[in-house]
Amino acid sequence: MTMDITVLPPQDIEAEQAVLGAIILESDALKRIDLAPEDFYKPSHVVIYQSMLNVQKRNEAVDIVTLTHDLKKRNKLDAAGGIVYLSLLANSIPTAANILYHARIVQDKAKRRGIMRDAQKMIQDVTSGELELQDLYARYRDVSGRLARAGANTTVNMSEIARRVDKHLERRYQIKSDVSGVSSGYRDLDLITDGWQAGELIVIGARPGHGKTAFVLDMARKSGVPVGIVSLEMSEMQLGIRILASMTGIELTRLRKAYINRDEWPMITQELGRMSELPIFFDFRVRKISEIERAAARMVESQGIEMLVMDYIQLAGGEDIRRNRIREEEIAEISRGLKKIASDYQIPVIGLSQLSRDVEKRGDKRPILADLRNSGQIEQDADVVIFLWKADFKSKECMTEVSIAKGRNIETGTVRLWFDGPRMTYKDVGG
Repeated sequence: MTMDITVLPPQDIEAEQAVLGAIILESDALKRIDLAPEDFYKPSHVVIYQSMLNVQKRNEAVDIVTLTHDLKKRNKLDAAGGIVYLSLLANSIPTAANILYHARIVQDKAKRRGIMRDAQKMIQDVTSGELELQDLYARYRDVSGRLARAGANTTVNMSEIARRVDKHLERRYQIKSDVSGVSSGYRDLDLITDGWQAGELIVIGARPGHGKTAFVLDMARKSGVPVGIVSLEMSEMQLGIRILASMTGIELTRLRKAYINRDEWPMITQELGRMSELPIFFDFRVRKISEIERAAARMVESQGIEMLVMDYIQLAGGEDIRRNRIREEEIAEISRGLKKIASDYQIPVIGLSQLSRDVEKRGDKRPILADLRNSGQIEQDADVVIFLWKADFKSKECMTEVSIAKGRNIETGTVRLWFDGPRMTYKDVGG
């Protein structure tokens, strides 16, 4: 029996082009990734990326002009594909927002090629008959150990941390923004949170009828960034009418029944046009956490989402479908999965959570961390836990307490928002 391993090595040319194009489009994007020239598969890409590093070392902006100059100086312009190919790369993508995602693909393929090279060398050693069996075992242990160490290389020294802090401070200083993360759309809440941060899991809990879904839909609409929403509870029509109510100021019940005055139609048509342009993307069909992870990957790649919302945690399912499985274990798996999505794609993930009925048994019905339903793992995984509470949750219009019960990197506290129930929207209180 013969073994043929002459297959195309792992590679993704489109991802490589996306990385290079993003850097040409936005020079500072190069500072956000950690790739080596040899991580690229296409020879011309190796040459171009090395040239980008050369330009960066000279503290020059990376663009077609500086790249062409460096490549000509090293007699590498033809090897890079010429000015035409550099221009093609510059026009290949509309934004540099997804460079981290594409860089991870490039790095993943490079590591797989390394494994493939080791495997090919091992097969050659085995079939050549030149090494004794004991030597083969020793070499195999050496290769497998090196692969294990490479896969677990998560150590970061203080120099790297200092570099990242410096980049964060410089970027924050330059953009002069009131928040460093994704804005919630609410002034007082942003003052405490500094916006929703990349890589963090934010859990928002409340009893039914306290406006969880309205809160996150309002945030998604006001955030100013592309947002993905995994809805496990409501349909397209239900969410669409809720968003339209918040945008038009027409009561939700009237929109549901189409009780609309003739003079309101022009305004509705105008707001439907604005609504159609909102960068919000939905998935209504996924249920298991693995499906949610795949949906998140698609939204990051295709739509460039910068925040993900899941409505809500307790309706999702785990991978183990044993009938006797403890529900707390399943919720813990889902919670860890959401945190993994936040970490892998460096976006804030907001998960809505039900609360246990114990909160209704207390005299003071304000939620506490112990009220998170089904799992203490949610509290453990969450970087931020927020509770919504209304003194009279049956009231259509009322003051709502937004209580930050846990914050890994922020202070806890409470802000107040006015809830306009008929129009499914929240508003800041005061001037």
